[in-house]
Amino acid sequence: MAELPNQVHTSDSQFETIRGQEYGVLREELKINRQFVFERPLLLVGVSFAALASVGKEPSQESAVLQWLILFFLLLLFFNLWFTFNRLSSNSRVLGYLRVVHESTENVLRPGWERALSLQRTWLATNVEKLTGIERECGGLTMHDANRFYGGLFLFHLSMGGLALAFGLLPLAGPGLSYPARLLEAAAVGVYVVGIIVALRSWNPYRPKNSLEIQTRVWREVLRTNGDFYMTKDSTASPSPEAVRAAMDLAWRDHHHARDQTWKALQIEAVLGAGLVSIDAQYDRPSATLGAAILVILAAMFGLLISWHHRKLERRKIIHIYNCEEYLGLHRDDLLPRKRKGSGADDRSAEVVDSAVSFPEPFSWWWVFDIRRTNTALFIMRMHFAIIAFAIIVVVARYTAGDYAGG
Repeated sequence: MAELPNQVHTSDSQFETIRGQEYGVLREELKINRQFVFERPLLLVGVSFAALASVGKEPSQESAVLQWLILFFLLLLFFNLWFTFNRLSSNSRVLGYLRVVHESTENVLRPGWERALSLQRTWLATNVEKLTGIERECGGLTMHDANRFYGGLFLFHLSMGGLALAFGLLPLAGPGLSYPARLLEAAAVGVYVVGIIVALRSWNPYRPKNSLEIQTRVWREVLRTNGDFYMTKDSTASPSPEAVRAAMDLAWRDHHHARDQTWKALQIEAVLGAGLVSIDAQYDRPSATLGAAILVILAAMFGLLISWHHRKLERRKIIHIYNCEEYLGLHRDDLLPRKRKGSGADDRSAEVVDSAVSFPEPFSWWWVFDIRRTNTALFIMRMHFAIIAFAIIVVVARYTAGDYAGG
């Protein structure tokens, strides 16, 4: 390997300790950034449902309060969308750094996140044309799977805002509504239009599609011009057992975090279902029930897609854990038996066969409707469908009750 300027030679133990600590801290930051990305908009909708249920049924009482509520909801929704996009950008920046500094198979870089971040900001300010070229090159790439569900969250925010605005316009068709109520609704329309324009131009995760690849290339450009970041280390050396155990621990934490987030989203959807019943009883109007039901159905549909994404993530993490266990030599019949491949009979003891581990099977949508298959992930997916069916039943019951009352 050619000598690079200002190379620093460190012992393997010091090197692994420093790199392990930095890797763990940055992975923890990624976990914090991903917390509550789906729960926050659902909580906003749930709180709005509760506020709607407390508004009186008389038009003179509900008009101004309802429009204030819609306006406040839209402001919070777009603020949360900005915050979510900010977290997406932060995640891409951290993941790109980890790719170049910690996962490179070529030259290994000296850990130094804060200094590297300062250098990147300087590079971005002085290399606008290079950045534009990188973004243009990555424009046709597919969005990285780790960030794919942010596109669904973006559409979810816009859908929630549009439905809330439509729900706020309903009372304006009736007589006797005050001028302030109509003025507030006009302000809400303005906020939504401006928010849509800003979101599509500045907070759109689909443009560019692969922000992670852009950040990876940017980090390579930044660190390439700073030779003192390079260290001499054999790129063919095997990872230490400590590094493998740390990677396995991080994979387990990612797995549990995804499952915990999936459960929380389902719980919030159930609360929204209860809010639908409350609004239906409070307003006694098919239009109000339909608007609330659409919100619940959209929340459940996006929750379904998030659960699907998390299921694939959990499978990927289990495969990582399996590979780490294999590397550490844990797949022995007296520790963690490995399931034998093939259709032949397994002649090992029943205890060994029952405790054998293997790669989880790829998930299929059809399994959700196969009652013979039972596991936690399938139960969560089925509950999403149950909430959708429940919302449809409430709407049908409200319109049917209206037909009977009219007859």
